Amino acid sequence: MESHVGNSPHRWLQVLLASFAVGVLGGGIYVVTKSWIPFCVLVALSSIGVALAFGLHLDLRLRFHAVIDLRTVALVFLAGGVVGQAIAELERLLPHVTKTHWIPILLVGPIEETAKLAVPLALFFWGSKRFRDPRVGLAAVLASAAAFGVAETALYAYRAVHDEKSLAVIVGIGVFKPLVDPLIHMCITGIFGAIAWRTWHRRGHFVVTWGVLGSLLLAMGLHDLNDIQVIVAGRAGLVAEAGLLVLVYMIFKFAARGDIPEDAVESVPHWWRPTHALAEAAATEA
Repeated sequence: MESHVGNSPHRWLQVLLASFAVGVLGGGIYVVTKSWIPFCVLVALSSIGVALAFGLHLDLRLRFHAVIDLRTVALVFLAGGVVGQAIAELERLLPHVTKTHWIPILLVGPIEETAKLAVPLALFFWGSKRFRDPRVGLAAVLASAAAFGVAETALYAYRAVHDEKSLAVIVGIGVFKPLVDPLIHMCITGIFGAIAWRTWHRRGHFVVTWGVLGSLLLAMGLHDLNDIQVIVAGRAGLVAEAGLLVLVYMIFKFAARGDIPEDAVESVPHWWRPTHALAEAAATEA
């Protein structure tokens, strides 16, 4: 297991800027060539880079590198992407089963959150004991959710081209969607991952508490909210998604900061410190 991944305070920002440049390149190539294959490939690569940048950003706070190596994260990413997309194919059956428009939309959240959690939960139940560690479990959840977000972003780009959207819309999706979609998926599913794995670790076994159930329902509800706003926001969709990203990040931060290791508490930003650390700091200042 690696104890260090060469992460620096600015590495995540460098990766994020490089990923944005890849998205811009993809948009530029499409403007010139009108070829959808390199466009979608570069959109997917941009999305992967953004997810990696967020992972590096979180590693500075949660010290993932101390409990799980990058190769394992990559394997979970690949497995989560394949299994997640296979489960998400169930959505194709919804219009035929429900015969309505809105019920399928409301069921997308439960189905897709289940899809993102399938591999991490399988590792919890049948994998090695280390996958029951809260930080290892959260890293696995974030990797699987990232794969789902990457696939969805590339699919948005593909559909925009083949639905013959305007050039501005296609390029906008290719450049800006990768900056938002993977992170929303990671934060939403990460809320449940942080609360559930920490609860199970403290209890010593799998258990459905009100906190675990509530975090799952919250993740599913936020997922539905994201899908609904994409439909109703129209041209303001990217702005609405950016606002939703801020919201889900704040909730995720609140849920995940309890997993910050004791020896890292003093080095993380004040707003990332666990509640008990904030209380101790306030008592000391008083």
